[in-house]
Amino acid sequence: MGFHSRWISMIMSCVTSFIYSIRIDGDLQGRITPTSGLRQRDPLFPDLFLLCAESLSSLIHKSAEMGTLRGLQVCKRSPHITHLFFVDDSLLFCNATTADCDEVQRLLMVYERATDARKGRNPSYARRSILAAQPIIPQEMRWQIGNGKKVCIWKDKWTPFPSTYRVVSPQILLHEDTTVDTLINFDHASWRADLVRELFLNFEAEKILSIPLSTRMPLDKLVWAATPNGTFTVKSAYWIAMEMKEAKQEGTSDVCDQCGQSSETTSHVLLFCDFSRLYVGSSTTSLAQFMAIAWSIWRNRNGIRHGEQPKKKENLILEASRFISEFQAIQDPQAIQDPPIQSVCCSRTSWLPPVLSVYKANVDGAVFKNLSSAGMGVLIRDYKGQVVAALSQCLFAPLGPLKVEAKAMEAVVIFARDVGIQNIIFEGDSLQVYNCLHGSSKAPPAIANALNGILFHLQSFCSFNFSHIRREGNKPAHIIAQHAKLVDDFVAWVEETPSFLETVITCDVLDSI
Repeated sequence: MGFHSRWISMIMSCVTSFIYSIRIDGDLQGRITPTSGLRQRDPLFPDLFLLCAESLSSLIHKSAEMGTLRGLQVCKRSPHITHLFFVDDSLLFCNATTADCDEVQRLLMVYERATDARKGRNPSYARRSILAAQPIIPQEMRWQIGNGKKVCIWKDKWTPFPSTYRVVSPQILLHEDTTVDTLINFDHASWRADLVRELFLNFEAEKILSIPLSTRMPLDKLVWAATPNGTFTVKSAYWIAMEMKEAKQEGTSDVCDQCGQSSETTSHVLLFCDFSRLYVGSSTTSLAQFMAIAWSIWRNRNGIRHGEQPKKKENLILEASRFISEFQAIQDPQAIQDPPIQSVCCSRTSWLPPVLSVYKANVDGAVFKNLSSAGMGVLIRDYKGQVVAALSQCLFAPLGPLKVEAKAMEAVVIFARDVGIQNIIFEGDSLQVYNCLHGSSKAPPAIANALNGILFHLQSFCSFNFSHIRREGNKPAHIIAQHAKLVDDFVAWVEETPSFLETVITCDVLDSI
Protein backbone atom coordinates (compact mmCIF):
# COMPACT_ATOMS: atom_id res chain seq x y z
CA MET A 1 0.00 0.00 0.00
CA GLY A 2 3.06 2.28 0.00
CA PHE A 3 3.36 3.17 3.72
CA HIS A 4 6.74 4.08 5.22
CA SER A 5 8.53 1.26 7.06
CA ARG A 6 8.63 3.28 10.34
CA TRP A 7 4.85 3.80 10.22
CA ILE A 8 4.34 0.08 9.56
CA SER A 9 6.60 -0.77 12.52
CA MET A 10 4.55 1.48 14.81
CA ILE A 11 1.28 -0.10 13.75
CA MET A 12 2.63 -3.63 14.12
CA SER A 13 3.86 -2.82 17.64
CA CYS A 14 0.28 -1.85 18.52
CA VAL A 15 -1.01 -5.06 17.03
CA THR A 16 1.47 -7.42 18.68
CA SER A 17 2.20 -5.82 22.08
CA PHE A 18 -1.18 -4.82 23.50
CA ILE A 19 -2.46 -6.20 26.84
CA TYR A 20 -6.02 -6.47 28.18
CA SER A 21 -7.21 -5.84 31.76
CA ILE A 22 -10.69 -6.55 33.13
CA ARG A 23 -12.49 -4.14 35.45
CA ILE A 24 -14.14 -6.01 38.34
CA ASP A 25 -16.09 -3.99 40.93
CA GLY A 26 -14.33 -0.85 39.71
CA ASP A 27 -10.80 -2.27 39.98
CA LEU A 28 -8.59 -3.41 37.08
CA GLN A 29 -7.67 -7.05 37.39
CA GLY A 30 -5.13 -9.16 35.50
CA ARG A 31 -2.89 -8.69 32.48
CA ILE A 32 -4.22 -10.67 29.52
CA THR A 33 -1.91 -11.02 26.54
CA PRO A 34 -3.69 -12.34 23.40
CA THR A 35 -1.68 -14.79 21.32
CA SER A 36 -3.69 -14.48 18.11
CA GLY A 37 -2.99 -10.80 17.38
CA LEU A 38 -5.53 -8.02 16.96
CA ARG A 39 -9.15 -9.20 17.25
CA GLN A 40 -12.50 -7.75 16.26
CA ARG A 41 -13.98 -5.08 18.64
CA ASP A 42 -10.51 -3.85 19.54
CA PRO A 43 -10.49 0.00 19.40
CA LEU A 44 -7.77 -0.08 16.75
CA PHE A 45 -9.50 -2.70 14.63
CA PRO A 46 -11.93 -0.47 12.62
CA ASP A 47 -9.18 1.86 11.48
CA LEU A 48 -6.89 -0.94 10.37
CA PHE A 49 -9.79 -2.67 8.67
CA LEU A 50 -10.63 0.44 6.66
CA LEU A 51 -7.01 0.82 5.60
CA CYS A 52 -6.83 -2.77 4.35
CA ALA A 53 -10.27 -2.70 2.75
CA GLU A 54 -9.40 0.53 0.96
CA SER A 55 -6.58 -1.24 -0.87
CA LEU A 56 -9.01 -3.85 -2.24
CA SER A 57 -11.49 -1.10 -3.12
CA SER A 58 -8.77 0.75 -5.03
CA LEU A 59 -7.89 -2.39 -6.98
CA ILE A 60 -11.54 -2.90 -7.97
CA HIS A 61 -12.01 0.77 -8.97
CA LYS A 62 -8.89 0.64 -11.15
CA SER A 63 -10.12 -2.52 -12.85
CA ALA A 64 -13.50 -0.86 -13.49
CA GLU A 65 -11.83 2.24 -14.98
CA MET A 66 -9.82 0.02 -17.34
CA GLY A 67 -13.01 -1.74 -18.43
CA THR A 68 -11.93 -5.23 -17.33
CA LEU A 69 -14.70 -5.35 -14.68
CA ARG A 70 -18.12 -3.90 -15.49
CA GLY A 71 -20.13 -4.29 -12.29
CA LEU A 72 -23.91 -4.05 -12.00
CA GLN A 73 -26.45 -1.43 -13.14
CA VAL A 74 -29.94 -1.12 -11.63
CA CYS A 75 -31.13 0.82 -14.71
CA LYS A 76 -29.70 2.13 -17.98
CA ARG A 77 -28.44 5.51 -16.74
CA SER A 78 -27.35 4.46 -13.27
CA PRO A 79 -23.67 4.12 -12.31
CA HIS A 80 -22.03 0.71 -12.23
CA ILE A 81 -21.80 -0.87 -8.77
CA THR A 82 -18.76 -3.10 -8.44
CA HIS A 83 -18.62 -3.75 -4.67
CA LEU A 84 -20.17 -3.08 -1.26
CA PHE A 85 -18.07 -3.46 1.88
CA PHE A 86 -19.51 -4.05 5.36
CA VAL A 87 -17.86 -4.64 8.72
CA ASP A 88 -18.10 -8.41 8.57
CA ASP A 89 -18.90 -9.09 4.92
CA SER A 90 -18.15 -7.93 1.39
CA LEU A 91 -20.21 -8.11 -1.80
CA LEU A 92 -18.60 -8.06 -5.26
CA PHE A 93 -20.72 -7.60 -8.42
CA CYS A 94 -19.75 -8.68 -11.90
CA ASN A 95 -21.26 -10.07 -15.09
CA ALA A 96 -21.80 -13.82 -15.30
CA THR A 97 -18.96 -14.26 -17.80
CA THR A 98 -15.69 -16.15 -17.65
CA ALA A 99 -13.71 -12.93 -18.25
CA ASP A 100 -15.31 -11.08 -15.31
CA CYS A 101 -14.94 -14.04 -12.96
CA ASP A 102 -11.25 -14.41 -13.92
CA GLU A 103 -10.72 -10.70 -13.21
CA VAL A 104 -12.34 -10.96 -9.76
CA GLN A 105 -10.18 -13.98 -8.98
CA ARG A 106 -7.06 -12.07 -10.06
CA LEU A 107 -7.91 -9.07 -7.86
CA LEU A 108 -8.47 -11.30 -4.83
CA MET A 109 -5.16 -13.06 -5.39
CA VAL A 110 -3.33 -9.71 -5.53
CA TYR A 111 -5.09 -8.62 -2.33
CA GLU A 112 -4.23 -11.94 -0.67
CA ARG A 113 -0.54 -11.61 -1.44
CA ALA A 114 -0.47 -8.01 -0.19
CA THR A 115 -2.40 -8.54 3.06
CA ASP A 116 -1.73 -12.23 3.77
CA ALA A 117 -5.51 -12.76 3.85
CA ARG A 118 -7.16 -16.05 2.96
CA LYS A 119 -10.34 -16.30 0.88
CA GLY A 120 -13.08 -18.44 2.37
CA ARG A 121 -11.15 -19.52 5.47
CA ASN A 122 -14.27 -19.02 7.59
CA PRO A 123 -17.21 -18.72 5.17
CA SER A 124 -20.53 -17.35 6.42
CA TYR A 125 -23.53 -19.51 7.27
CA ALA A 126 -25.31 -18.31 4.14
CA ARG A 127 -22.38 -19.30 1.92
CA ARG A 128 -22.06 -22.69 3.60
CA SER A 129 -25.82 -23.22 3.12
CA ILE A 130 -25.55 -22.41 -0.60
CA LEU A 131 -22.63 -24.82 -1.03
CA ALA A 132 -24.48 -27.56 0.86
CA ALA A 133 -27.55 -27.13 -1.37
CA GLN A 134 -25.61 -27.58 -4.62
CA PRO A 135 -26.28 -31.34 -4.97
CA ILE A 136 -30.04 -30.75 -4.55
CA ILE A 137 -30.50 -28.32 -7.44
CA PRO A 138 -29.45 -30.62 -10.34
CA GLN A 139 -31.52 -33.47 -8.91
CA GLU A 140 -34.82 -31.55 -9.13
CA MET A 141 -34.24 -29.52 -12.30
CA ARG A 142 -35.89 -30.70 -15.51
CA TRP A 143 -36.26 -29.33 -19.02
CA GLN A 144 -39.35 -27.53 -20.29
CA ILE A 145 -39.41 -28.24 -24.02
CA GLY A 146 -39.39 -25.22 -26.34
CA ASN A 147 -37.65 -26.08 -29.61
CA GLY A 148 -35.90 -29.19 -28.22
CA LYS A 149 -32.44 -28.25 -29.52
CA LYS A 150 -30.73 -28.22 -26.12
CA VAL A 151 -32.26 -31.41 -24.69
CA CYS A 152 -30.87 -34.90 -25.27
CA ILE A 153 -33.60 -37.52 -25.69
CA TRP A 154 -31.89 -40.32 -23.81
CA LYS A 155 -29.74 -38.45 -21.27
CA ASP A 156 -31.70 -35.43 -20.03
CA LYS A 157 -34.76 -35.09 -17.81
CA TRP A 158 -37.69 -33.81 -19.88
CA THR A 159 -40.58 -36.30 -19.99
CA PRO A 160 -43.78 -35.79 -17.88
CA PHE A 161 -42.97 -38.64 -15.46
CA PRO A 162 -42.35 -37.22 -11.96
CA SER A 163 -40.37 -40.26 -10.78
CA THR A 164 -37.30 -39.56 -12.95
CA TYR A 165 -38.42 -37.28 -15.83
CA ARG A 166 -36.18 -39.44 -18.04
CA VAL A 167 -37.01 -41.66 -21.00
CA VAL A 168 -37.37 -45.30 -19.93
CA SER A 169 -37.91 -46.80 -23.40
CA PRO A 170 -34.88 -48.71 -24.76
CA GLN A 171 -32.72 -46.71 -27.15
CA ILE A 172 -33.34 -47.72 -30.76
CA LEU A 173 -32.69 -46.25 -34.23
CA LEU A 174 -31.32 -42.88 -33.10
CA HIS A 175 -27.89 -42.04 -31.64
CA GLU A 176 -27.63 -41.65 -27.88
CA ASP A 177 -26.82 -37.92 -28.23
CA THR A 178 -29.83 -37.14 -30.45
CA THR A 179 -31.76 -34.08 -29.28
CA VAL A 180 -35.51 -33.66 -28.88
CA ASP A 181 -35.82 -31.33 -31.90
CA THR A 182 -35.51 -34.47 -34.06
CA LEU A 183 -39.00 -35.41 -32.85
CA ILE A 184 -40.57 -32.03 -33.75
CA ASN A 185 -42.22 -30.88 -36.98
CA PHE A 186 -41.24 -27.21 -37.02
CA ASP A 187 -43.48 -26.32 -39.97
CA HIS A 188 -46.61 -27.20 -37.98
CA ALA A 189 -45.25 -26.71 -34.42
CA SER A 190 -46.24 -30.28 -33.57
CA TRP A 191 -44.69 -33.61 -32.70
CA ARG A 192 -43.74 -36.12 -35.39
CA ALA A 193 -46.27 -38.58 -34.05
CA ASP A 194 -45.25 -41.54 -36.23
CA LEU A 195 -41.60 -41.27 -35.19
CA VAL A 196 -42.49 -40.81 -31.50
CA ARG A 197 -44.70 -43.90 -31.51
CA GLU A 198 -41.97 -45.89 -33.28
CA LEU A 199 -39.25 -44.96 -30.78
CA PHE A 200 -41.06 -45.16 -27.44
CA LEU A 201 -43.29 -47.55 -25.53
CA ASN A 202 -46.99 -46.85 -25.97
CA PHE A 203 -47.60 -45.20 -22.61
CA GLU A 204 -44.46 -43.05 -22.93
CA ALA A 205 -45.24 -42.01 -26.52
CA GLU A 206 -48.69 -40.79 -25.46
CA LYS A 207 -47.19 -38.74 -22.64
CA ILE A 208 -44.61 -37.14 -24.95
CA LEU A 209 -47.29 -36.30 -27.52
CA SER A 210 -49.27 -34.62 -24.73
CA ILE A 211 -46.52 -32.01 -24.24
CA PRO A 212 -47.86 -28.83 -25.91
CA LEU A 213 -45.57 -26.99 -28.33
CA SER A 214 -45.75 -23.27 -29.03
CA THR A 215 -45.83 -21.90 -32.57
CA ARG A 216 -43.13 -19.45 -31.46
CA MET A 217 -40.72 -22.33 -30.74
CA PRO A 218 -38.91 -20.68 -27.78
CA LEU A 219 -35.64 -21.90 -26.32
CA ASP A 220 -35.69 -24.87 -23.97
CA LYS A 221 -35.79 -23.86 -20.31
CA LEU A 222 -34.79 -25.50 -17.04
CA VAL A 223 -37.56 -25.47 -14.41
CA TRP A 224 -37.79 -26.61 -10.80
CA ALA A 225 -39.65 -29.93 -10.78
CA ALA A 226 -40.50 -29.92 -7.07
CA THR A 227 -43.23 -27.26 -7.34
CA PRO A 228 -46.33 -27.18 -9.61
CA ASN A 229 -45.44 -23.83 -11.20
CA GLY A 230 -41.75 -24.66 -11.78
CA THR A 231 -40.47 -21.96 -9.41
CA PHE A 232 -37.81 -22.75 -6.81
CA THR A 233 -38.83 -22.46 -3.16
CA VAL A 234 -36.73 -23.00 -0.05
CA LYS A 235 -39.49 -25.14 1.47
CA SER A 236 -39.47 -27.64 -1.41
CA ALA A 237 -35.66 -27.80 -1.39
CA TYR A 238 -35.69 -28.43 2.37
CA TRP A 239 -37.92 -31.51 2.05
CA ILE A 240 -35.79 -32.85 -0.77
CA ALA A 241 -32.67 -32.37 1.36
CA MET A 242 -34.32 -34.25 4.22
CA GLU A 243 -35.23 -37.14 1.91
CA MET A 244 -31.66 -37.30 0.60
CA LYS A 245 -30.32 -37.25 4.16
CA GLU A 246 -32.59 -40.11 5.24
CA ALA A 247 -31.69 -42.16 2.16
CA LYS A 248 -27.99 -41.63 2.87
CA GLN A 249 -28.36 -42.67 6.51
CA GLU A 250 -30.03 -45.93 5.45
CA GLY A 251 -26.84 -46.87 3.62
CA THR A 252 -28.62 -49.14 1.15
CA SER A 253 -26.76 -51.06 -1.53
CA ASP A 254 -26.85 -50.10 -5.22
CA VAL A 255 -27.16 -53.72 -6.33
CA CYS A 256 -30.54 -54.81 -7.70
CA ASP A 257 -32.43 -56.87 -5.12
CA GLN A 258 -34.39 -58.76 -7.80
CA CYS A 259 -31.45 -60.34 -9.66
CA GLY A 260 -28.47 -59.40 -7.44
CA GLN A 261 -26.27 -58.80 -10.50
CA SER A 262 -26.50 -55.24 -11.86
CA SER A 263 -26.75 -51.74 -10.38
CA GLU A 264 -30.24 -50.71 -9.30
CA THR A 265 -31.11 -48.03 -11.86
CA THR A 266 -34.64 -47.23 -13.06
CA SER A 267 -34.03 -48.57 -16.56
CA HIS A 268 -32.50 -51.78 -15.21
CA VAL A 269 -35.24 -52.49 -12.65
CA LEU A 270 -38.14 -51.79 -15.03
CA LEU A 271 -36.78 -52.82 -18.43
CA PHE A 272 -33.62 -54.91 -18.43
CA CYS A 273 -33.78 -56.96 -15.24
CA ASP A 274 -34.63 -60.61 -15.99
CA PHE A 275 -37.21 -60.43 -13.22
CA SER A 276 -39.39 -57.76 -14.86
CA ARG A 277 -38.57 -57.14 -18.50
CA LEU A 278 -41.01 -59.75 -19.86
CA TYR A 279 -43.90 -57.92 -18.26
CA VAL A 280 -42.93 -54.24 -18.28
CA GLY A 281 -40.91 -53.94 -21.45
CA SER A 282 -43.62 -55.10 -23.86
CA SER A 283 -44.70 -52.51 -26.45
CA THR A 284 -48.34 -53.45 -25.79
CA THR A 285 -48.18 -52.59 -22.11
CA SER A 286 -50.67 -49.85 -21.22
CA LEU A 287 -49.84 -47.01 -18.87
CA ALA A 288 -52.09 -48.46 -16.15
CA GLN A 289 -50.46 -51.89 -16.44
CA PHE A 290 -46.97 -50.41 -16.43
CA MET A 291 -47.62 -48.30 -13.32
CA ALA A 292 -49.28 -51.15 -11.44
CA ILE A 293 -46.50 -53.64 -12.25
CA ALA A 294 -43.81 -51.08 -11.43
CA TRP A 295 -45.52 -50.40 -8.10
CA SER A 296 -45.63 -54.14 -7.35
CA ILE A 297 -41.92 -54.51 -8.20
CA TRP A 298 -41.12 -51.58 -5.92
CA ARG A 299 -43.10 -53.05 -3.02
CA ASN A 300 -41.37 -56.39 -3.53
CA ARG A 301 -37.97 -54.69 -3.54
CA ASN A 302 -38.71 -52.83 -0.28
CA GLY A 303 -39.98 -56.04 1.29
CA ILE A 304 -36.74 -57.85 0.44
CA ARG A 305 -34.70 -55.04 2.00
CA HIS A 306 -36.73 -55.32 5.21
CA GLY A 307 -36.27 -59.05 5.55
CA GLU A 308 -39.40 -60.37 3.78
CA GLN A 309 -39.41 -63.27 1.37
CA PRO A 310 -39.29 -62.28 -2.32
CA LYS A 311 -42.49 -62.84 -4.29
CA LYS A 312 -42.75 -64.85 -7.49
CA LYS A 313 -43.24 -63.12 -10.82
CA GLU A 314 -46.68 -64.61 -11.28
CA ASN A 315 -47.85 -63.28 -7.91
CA LEU A 316 -46.67 -59.78 -8.78
CA ILE A 317 -48.66 -59.81 -12.04
CA LEU A 318 -51.79 -61.01 -10.23
CA GLU A 319 -51.32 -58.36 -7.57
CA ALA A 320 -51.00 -55.64 -10.23
CA SER A 321 -54.09 -56.88 -12.11
CA ARG A 322 -56.11 -56.95 -8.89
CA PHE A 323 -55.00 -53.43 -8.05
CA ILE A 324 -56.10 -52.13 -11.49
CA SER A 325 -59.48 -53.87 -11.18
CA GLU A 326 -60.11 -52.42 -7.71
CA PHE A 327 -59.08 -48.96 -8.84
CA GLN A 328 -61.33 -49.00 -11.91
CA ALA A 329 -64.26 -50.30 -9.85
CA ILE A 330 -64.27 -47.32 -7.48
CA GLN A 331 -62.95 -44.66 -9.84
CA ASP A 332 -65.44 -41.94 -10.80
CA PRO A 333 -64.17 -40.07 -13.87
CA GLN A 334 -66.32 -37.06 -13.00
CA ALA A 335 -64.48 -36.74 -9.67
CA ILE A 336 -61.17 -35.98 -11.40
CA GLN A 337 -61.12 -32.24 -11.95
CA ASP A 338 -58.53 -29.54 -12.08
CA PRO A 339 -57.69 -28.09 -8.65
CA PRO A 340 -59.84 -25.06 -7.82
CA ILE A 341 -58.38 -21.77 -8.97
CA GLN A 342 -59.25 -18.62 -7.10
CA SER A 343 -61.35 -16.40 -9.34
CA VAL A 344 -60.04 -12.95 -10.13
CA CYS A 345 -62.93 -11.87 -12.37
CA CYS A 346 -66.70 -11.67 -12.40
CA SER A 347 -67.59 -14.58 -14.70
CA ARG A 348 -70.74 -14.28 -16.79
CA THR A 349 -73.13 -17.01 -17.91
CA SER A 350 -74.35 -15.35 -21.13
CA TRP A 351 -72.58 -13.89 -24.14
CA LEU A 352 -72.41 -10.09 -24.52
CA PRO A 353 -71.49 -8.36 -27.80
CA PRO A 354 -68.47 -6.02 -27.93
CA VAL A 355 -68.71 -2.29 -28.50
CA LEU A 356 -68.58 -0.70 -31.95
CA SER A 357 -65.28 -1.20 -33.87
CA VAL A 358 -64.21 -3.99 -31.47
CA TYR A 359 -64.58 -7.72 -32.13
CA LYS A 360 -64.98 -10.60 -29.70
CA ALA A 361 -63.39 -14.02 -30.24
CA ASN A 362 -64.82 -16.91 -28.24
CA VAL A 363 -62.62 -19.99 -27.92
CA ASP A 364 -62.87 -23.48 -26.45
CA GLY A 365 -60.97 -26.76 -26.45
CA ALA A 366 -62.24 -30.33 -26.50
CA VAL A 367 -60.52 -33.61 -25.57
CA PHE A 368 -61.27 -36.71 -27.65
CA LYS A 369 -59.86 -39.32 -25.32
CA ASN A 370 -60.89 -42.36 -27.37
CA LEU A 371 -59.18 -40.92 -30.47
CA SER A 372 -56.06 -39.70 -28.61
CA SER A 373 -56.63 -36.25 -30.10
CA ALA A 374 -58.12 -32.86 -29.24
CA GLY A 375 -60.12 -30.12 -30.92
CA MET A 376 -60.06 -26.32 -30.92
CA GLY A 377 -62.99 -24.04 -31.75
CA VAL A 378 -62.85 -20.32 -32.53
CA LEU A 379 -65.73 -17.92 -33.27
CA ILE A 380 -65.15 -14.19 -33.98
CA ARG A 381 -68.19 -11.87 -33.93
CA ASP A 382 -68.79 -8.13 -34.25
CA TYR A 383 -70.89 -5.75 -32.12
CA LYS A 384 -74.09 -6.98 -33.86
CA GLY A 385 -73.33 -10.61 -33.08
CA GLN A 386 -72.63 -11.43 -36.73
CA VAL A 387 -69.94 -14.01 -37.49
CA VAL A 388 -66.79 -12.51 -38.99
CA ALA A 389 -64.68 -15.69 -38.97
CA ALA A 390 -64.67 -19.16 -37.44
CA LEU A 391 -62.16 -21.99 -37.09
CA SER A 392 -62.40 -25.69 -36.22
CA GLN A 393 -59.05 -27.46 -35.90
CA CYS A 394 -58.01 -30.95 -34.84
CA LEU A 395 -54.82 -31.64 -32.87
CA PHE A 396 -53.58 -35.19 -33.28
CA ALA A 397 -52.05 -35.37 -29.81
CA PRO A 398 -53.45 -36.69 -26.50
CA LEU A 399 -53.53 -33.28 -24.77
CA GLY A 400 -55.23 -32.82 -21.41
CA PRO A 401 -57.98 -30.21 -20.78
CA LEU A 402 -55.68 -27.44 -19.54
CA LYS A 403 -53.14 -27.95 -22.32
CA VAL A 404 -55.73 -27.90 -25.11
CA GLU A 405 -57.34 -24.75 -23.65
CA ALA A 406 -53.94 -23.01 -23.73
CA LYS A 407 -53.29 -24.19 -27.31
CA ALA A 408 -56.77 -23.03 -28.35
CA MET A 409 -56.11 -19.56 -26.92
CA GLU A 410 -52.84 -19.41 -28.87
CA ALA A 411 -54.67 -20.54 -32.02
CA VAL A 412 -57.36 -17.82 -31.71
CA VAL A 413 -54.74 -15.08 -31.30
CA ILE A 414 -52.91 -16.21 -34.46
CA PHE A 415 -56.19 -16.71 -36.38
CA ALA A 416 -57.49 -13.23 -35.46
CA ARG A 417 -54.17 -11.69 -36.52
CA ASP A 418 -54.28 -13.50 -39.88
CA VAL A 419 -57.87 -12.37 -40.48
CA GLY A 420 -56.69 -8.77 -40.07
CA ILE A 421 -58.50 -7.74 -36.87
CA GLN A 422 -56.89 -4.91 -34.87
CA ASN A 423 -59.13 -4.43 -31.78
CA ILE A 424 -60.39 -7.58 -30.10
CA ILE A 425 -61.54 -9.27 -26.88
CA PHE A 426 -60.52 -12.90 -26.39
CA GLU A 427 -63.05 -14.85 -24.32
CA GLY A 428 -62.81 -18.43 -23.04
CA ASP A 429 -64.15 -20.64 -20.26
CA SER A 430 -60.81 -21.74 -18.76
CA LEU A 431 -60.35 -19.69 -15.59
CA GLN A 432 -56.82 -20.96 -15.04
CA VAL A 433 -55.66 -19.81 -18.49
CA TYR A 434 -57.39 -16.46 -17.89
CA ASN A 435 -55.65 -15.96 -14.53
CA CYS A 436 -52.24 -16.86 -15.98
CA LEU A 437 -52.65 -14.38 -18.84
CA HIS A 438 -53.65 -11.66 -16.38
CA GLY A 439 -50.64 -12.43 -14.19
CA SER A 440 -52.68 -13.27 -11.09
CA SER A 441 -51.23 -16.81 -11.03
CA LYS A 442 -48.04 -18.30 -12.42
CA ALA A 443 -48.37 -20.54 -15.46
CA PRO A 444 -47.53 -24.24 -14.86
CA PRO A 445 -44.55 -25.43 -16.95
CA ALA A 446 -46.91 -27.59 -19.06
CA ILE A 447 -48.54 -24.51 -20.65
CA ALA A 448 -45.88 -21.84 -20.07
CA ASN A 449 -44.55 -21.95 -23.65
CA ALA A 450 -48.03 -21.69 -25.17
CA LEU A 451 -48.85 -18.67 -22.98
CA ASN A 452 -45.53 -17.01 -23.86
CA GLY A 453 -46.41 -17.54 -27.52
CA ILE A 454 -49.77 -15.84 -26.93
CA LEU A 455 -48.15 -12.81 -25.32
CA PHE A 456 -45.67 -12.57 -28.19
CA HIS A 457 -48.35 -12.62 -30.93
CA LEU A 458 -50.46 -10.01 -29.09
CA GLN A 459 -47.99 -7.37 -30.28
CA SER A 460 -49.77 -7.47 -33.66
CA PHE A 461 -52.97 -5.88 -32.27
CA CYS A 462 -53.75 -2.21 -31.63
CA SER A 463 -55.82 -3.14 -28.55
CA PHE A 464 -56.80 -6.41 -26.90
CA ASN A 465 -58.32 -7.75 -23.72
CA PHE A 466 -59.16 -11.08 -22.13
CA SER A 467 -62.52 -12.07 -20.68
CA HIS A 468 -63.78 -15.14 -18.86
CA ILE A 469 -67.21 -16.66 -19.39
CA ARG A 470 -68.78 -19.71 -17.82
CA ARG A 471 -69.12 -22.83 -19.94
CA GLU A 472 -72.89 -22.44 -20.44
CA GLY A 473 -72.29 -19.05 -22.06
CA ASN A 474 -69.63 -20.40 -24.42
CA LYS A 475 -71.78 -22.93 -26.29
CA PRO A 476 -70.97 -21.90 -29.90
CA ALA A 477 -67.21 -22.21 -29.31
CA HIS A 478 -67.78 -25.55 -27.55
CA ILE A 479 -69.82 -26.91 -30.49
CA ILE A 480 -67.28 -25.85 -33.08
CA ALA A 481 -64.49 -27.40 -30.97
CA GLN A 482 -66.42 -30.69 -30.88
CA HIS A 483 -66.85 -30.40 -34.67
CA ALA A 484 -63.06 -30.80 -34.99
CA LYS A 485 -63.59 -34.52 -34.39
CA LEU A 486 -64.87 -34.70 -37.97
CA VAL A 487 -62.05 -32.60 -39.43
CA ASP A 488 -58.82 -33.99 -40.90
CA ASP A 489 -56.78 -30.86 -40.14
CA PHE A 490 -58.74 -27.60 -39.94
CA VAL A 491 -61.70 -25.81 -41.49
CA ALA A 492 -62.10 -22.02 -41.56
CA TRP A 493 -65.12 -19.84 -42.34
CA VAL A 494 -64.66 -16.14 -43.25
CA GLU A 495 -67.74 -13.86 -43.29
CA GLU A 496 -69.85 -17.00 -43.22
CA THR A 497 -71.78 -18.68 -40.42
CA PRO A 498 -71.30 -22.47 -40.08
CA SER A 499 -74.70 -24.05 -40.68
CA PHE A 500 -74.60 -26.11 -37.50
CA LEU A 501 -74.13 -22.92 -35.43
CA GLU A 502 -76.95 -20.76 -36.78
CA THR A 503 -79.49 -21.65 -34.08
CA VAL A 504 -77.20 -21.29 -31.08
CA ILE A 505 -75.73 -18.01 -32.40
CA THR A 506 -79.23 -16.59 -32.84
CA CYS A 507 -80.01 -17.52 -29.23
CA ASP A 508 -76.85 -15.72 -28.07
CA VAL A 509 -77.89 -12.53 -29.86
CA LEU A 510 -81.45 -12.65 -28.50
CA ASP A 511 -80.21 -13.27 -24.93
CA SER A 512 -77.91 -10.24 -25.16
CA ILE A 513 -80.71 -7.83 -26.06
